[in-house]
Amino acid sequence: MILPLISTFVLCDTPANCSTDLIPGTWHLTVGPSQSNRYFNCLSLDTVKTEEEYVFTLKTPNIVVDSNNKQIGKWTMMAYEGLEIYAKGLHFNTFFKYTLLENGSYVTDCSETMVGWVRRDKVHPKHISCFSGKKSGNSIAEGVGMKRLTSLRTRTPPTNPPFFVKEGVRMVTDTLTLAQYHEIEDSLEQANPFTRHPVEPAPSSLDSLAAAPAALDWRNVSNVDYVSGVYSQLKCGSCYSFAAFQALEARLKIASKGRIDVSLSEMEVVACSVYSQGCDGGYPQEVFSWAKDHGAVDNKCFPYKLADQDKAQCAGQCKHPSQRYYVSEFGYVGGYYGNCSEAAMIAELQNGPFEVWIHASCPDFKTAKNVIYDDTEECKKTAVPNHSVLLVGYGVENDQPFWVIKNSWGTAWGDGGFLKIKRGSNAIFIESKGEYVRPQLDNLGVADLIPFKERILTSVFFWATVAMAAMVLVLVVVIIVLSVKVCCRTSNQVFHSINKGSI
Repeated sequence: MILPLISTFVLCDTPANCSTDLIPGTWHLTVGPSQSNRYFNCLSLDTVKTEEEYVFTLKTPNIVVDSNNKQIGKWTMMAYEGLEIYAKGLHFNTFFKYTLLENGSYVTDCSETMVGWVRRDKVHPKHISCFSGKKSGNSIAEGVGMKRLTSLRTRTPPTNPPFFVKEGVRMVTDTLTLAQYHEIEDSLEQANPFTRHPVEPAPSSLDSLAAAPAALDWRNVSNVDYVSGVYSQLKCGSCYSFAAFQALEARLKIASKGRIDVSLSEMEVVACSVYSQGCDGGYPQEVFSWAKDHGAVDNKCFPYKLADQDKAQCAGQCKHPSQRYYVSEFGYVGGYYGNCSEAAMIAELQNGPFEVWIHASCPDFKTAKNVIYDDTEECKKTAVPNHSVLLVGYGVENDQPFWVIKNSWGTAWGDGGFLKIKRGSNAIFIESKGEYVRPQLDNLGVADLIPFKERILTSVFFWATVAMAAMVLVLVVVIIVLSVKVCCRTSNQVFHSINKGSI
């Protein structure tokens, strides 16, 4: 027996579970009319009224071609759950359709999507429409069945690790209290109730690794810290929002040479974004989509308060922000989902911090500090990626290569909120997926923050203006010279005429 489809809008991470090899083929996309409400939740629709139709063929690994086999765009998975297509100047994003069976497991139809969003592939598009997709061929469910780890209403009681009492407070480490430990567990469980198989990283060539800089830490580049402060996501599965916006914050500061130092509002995404599932989870990829379509606001405009996570609060919050910060580009490290690698991560890290996906549920990871962390063999047996963090650097210590991550579990966790992770062995799946972002600097007040001389000298329009001014100057000089000659000739003629008349 098949039970009714459950809306992905109220579930956490959707139970959709597709592997990349099931996606290539010919897809028919049906686009509906433009929505008057740009914040409309397309997932609330079962179907769309046909306004336009597109037929794209998706090829391995990430190419989109037309009926003439001409490349017209690219595509990528949205982890296991969804699909993003960039073709014909459009950006499509949606989730795969899934069904709940009588035994409590879910089956995904990887040849059909739920209703998702489509818009022009540009910053802050004026119009957003809804669309649905169907792949040619067998429509029988091709996805993998899966069960929830826990019920939505019945959470697993928090574990009690060994603790000691310090000044009347139960402590797990010298900085992490037992209450904070339980808060970490609650946030992990709320956002990740489904089991999935992780994707393996792509291989890295020894030459590319050898050619890379030996170390980098964005907390200190030429004595400048480009990484914002450490925050706590509290009892909310909002790690995706923190990792995404803290990457954007760092990239804004880097791109503006330190002149833009802003704390963005994770709460606006948690409370208002229809692309994510609030405290029940989401992906940085969809946070970046939101920021590209609608922009991000300052944390002062929409502070992080879990009481405001109801979407009804959005209308009354941050109506007139002083500034919105937009994303110009984002994507997976390595070019598409499933192509991340140690070498690709090091190369991308030269541009700034970015989000990585890890397994964060091992008990010793929750209490780790002052170490280069590596997961245990026992933990690896049942581990799945379930947490987003910010990658801020890498290096080598005592011949051991490591990454440096920034978490959103407060400063009591790890080394002041940071931790070194073993590099090169995909420890806690850290090398399996990364997502980068490029900030949009035009028309955001950035020009006013950059000195006029620096801004002008880096502008192509400056040199065009110089060339035109030079041409005009030459023309003026020529006109003046010619005018002087004509004037002199006329004066001489008049002078001679006068002289002849006087004789």
